[in-house]
Amino acid sequence: MVEVNDLAERVFSLLKGNGLQVKIFDNAGAETTDPTVGRRFFVVSPNIMVTIDEDDNKVEFSKGNDVDDSVIGIQKNIRKLADQFMMNSQIKVFGKSIQPKDYAYQAKMKGGAMMENEMNPYSHHLVGEIMKTVKKWGGKISEADLCSNTGMHDLDQARRVLNKLVTDGKLAATPGKNGHIQYSIAVDEAVMESFSKMFGSLKTSQQTLENVRILVKHKTPVDENVRGSRSRHISAIFLECNGERFRFPHTYLPGARAMAQHMAHGGVMTDKVGAYITESTGNLLKLQSFNRYVTTNKLINEDSSGIVDTVKENIETLRTELKKLTGVKTYETVKARLETFEREALAEDDTSQLKDLFTIRRFDEKFEGVLPIIKQLVQEKDTFHKRIEEAAANIVMVRREAINTTPMFEFSSENSRLGFKINELALRIIENEELAGFVNKIGSKLCKEGQVNDFEKAVLGQVFENIKVAEKSNAPRQEIKESVDLDTYYDKYVMNFF
Repeated sequence: MVEVNDLAERVFSLLKGNGLQVKIFDNAGAETTDPTVGRRFFVVSPNIMVTIDEDDNKVEFSKGNDVDDSVIGIQKNIRKLADQFMMNSQIKVFGKSIQPKDYAYQAKMKGGAMMENEMNPYSHHLVGEIMKTVKKWGGKISEADLCSNTGMHDLDQARRVLNKLVTDGKLAATPGKNGHIQYSIAVDEAVMESFSKMFGSLKTSQQTLENVRILVKHKTPVDENVRGSRSRHISAIFLECNGERFRFPHTYLPGARAMAQHMAHGGVMTDKVGAYITESTGNLLKLQSFNRYVTTNKLINEDSSGIVDTVKENIETLRTELKKLTGVKTYETVKARLETFEREALAEDDTSQLKDLFTIRRFDEKFEGVLPIIKQLVQEKDTFHKRIEEAAANIVMVRREAINTTPMFEFSSENSRLGFKINELALRIIENEELAGFVNKIGSKLCKEGQVNDFEKAVLGQVFENIKVAEKSNAPRQEIKESVDLDTYYDKYVMNFF
């Protein structure tokens, strides 16, 4: 979902950058002003429409009957964006003028078709059994245990359903210590299982978690026929606990849910974790707004791209952190870390250099407050990179385990296969969790066909060069077969990074 939102924002920026007046429509066909939730971008003149179809993994460029060749450049750039985000592209030419209402109707028709597809009794039953078994299991479960606990006999069908659940974000798939894939409930799914469904009146919604109630006030009446309408158009959020009501300072529902989980565990809004949730939610909203500002105004260049990348990375980090604080099974782990967390002191308050990077004719003063946050993030990232460089330059100890080179997945490319093996390597790194996490992130990026940057290439090169397999005994260290196999395997790929 996050990548599709980024694509939507890029499509909007491309159209606006060509001086076009754009109307944005979401998946339900409703008009919106937020480009990140846009899935249809309509332009009256020239009469074109760009549609992002998540279900069919494609981007459509549609033209009305009177559109000339002046849009060819835009058409090519839309196709490039589709390629960049690993989506198919399609060109459609209509025999009449395109109208937004046609697309709202298509959205409803598509929704009906999806409901019909979901009524397949065998698939529906299998999905239900898999999800119920994984939830009941609690932690991570292997494919073999899933099959034996659900009575699945058609392994190919089971794998297709499992891969679809992973793609849909309902299950998470990670390589286990023995190299076999293990499945667990994805963060989003685990987060919501302890909360009630949202309910309420036309202008107010509620959601409960044990002794805590989230009360949401809406700017416009809720339309029960539109999925997710109770989480949109929010004017204020309140939290009620033990007879007291507190206003959450931001209109961001995931942040309020994290605070509700914290209060359900006996926390308060003013303690260290509560203050972190409030601050992180505010920083996330500021960074998202800033990211839209620099993208829309084309302020990303050679000098600023690294800072913008840092902003985007921290947007994802903050989102993930709030989701983990919301989950009943992940809350305690994050809480324990936050209670000992101390933010690095900012070196200096001067942000004039940052302001110069993101100024058009005059700097938009509403972003003055976000510059110290960005400066803090850049400083923390530099410090983090220094620690990673030092760790990779020393001996990197890995557990002495066999390497599984034949996982159940069919890889789309050598990059994704290499990414999977790098993830396996990360699981085996010992004595340095920070380096292991960084290597795992690189592997995940390759699995998604992402671009590995120069710093990541350098770190991987150092890691490959300094790998040592841990001995089981205190006998003098000697070169063992598994170490040779590991070095041989990764040596094939080291040159790809230089």
